[in-house]
Formats: sequence, structure tokens, C-alpha cells
Amino acid sequence: MRRFVIAFVLMAAGLLMPGMANAAPSTADQATVLGGCRLGHCGQVYNTGSATVWAIRDFDANGPKPGTEWRALGHGDRTDPGEDWDGFYVQCDSYGQTHSWWPPGWWTHDSFTLPGGWWMKIETNQIAEVTSRC
Repeated sequence: MRRFVIAFVLMAAGLLMPGMANAAPSTADQATVLGGCRLGHCGQVYNTGSATVWAIRDFDANGPKPGTEWRALGHGDRTDPGEDWDGFYVQCDSYGQTHSWWPPGWWTHDSFTLPGGWWMKIETNQIAEVTSRC
């Protein structure tokens, strides 16, 4: 019953397509299901470190889409809250937190570490605060 209620709430919020409640997660699902802003929330990237963080506009199942926009963020910079960004890249080792919004209106917070030279995918309902270790 709990699984049904969660699926119903996500469908009502437009964050889950009918028939996906029992689908196994895959990279392709993560890259497409939450595309674009939903309920006033967009994927955002904040740079809380000293090194440049590159916000990445669009991802597909294989990572950053070829030809997608990359935006350099200096210390204290962030992407526009009205724009949906799908991930980020940092040349140095980095760490931080993702803040995820879930309907009807609660937040979860998760820590991450990322080796230098790797990108990280974020979802439409997430804000990534990134600190570099250069």
C-alpha cells in the first residue's frame, strides 16, 4: 500500500509516468524522466569552492549530451534557479551535498565525493553544492 501511495503522489506531481512504479531504475530513466523544471524546481549547481565548477545543461544515457551547454561557475556562483541543469564537472577532487525536493514539500540531503576529472548527474529535483579540493 505504501508503494502505491508514493507512486500516486509522484504521478500527481508529474514526476512519474504511469506504468513506471515497478520499473527498475536505469541510467536512461534517470536521464529522461525528470527532464525540465517540475513544480517550480529545477536542477541547480552552486560552487562553494575556489576552483571552477562547470555546470552541464543536458545529459543522456551516456553522460553529457554532445554539443550541450557548459557554464563556468566561479566561487560563489550558481546556475539560475529558473533553468534546469543536469550535472556538473570539476577538474579537481570535490565534495559537497545534494539537496533533493520531494512532493508534497520535504527535502532530503546527501553528501558526495567526486574524483577530479569526473562529471556527476543531478536530477531535476536536486540542488548540488560543490566544493573543490584544488
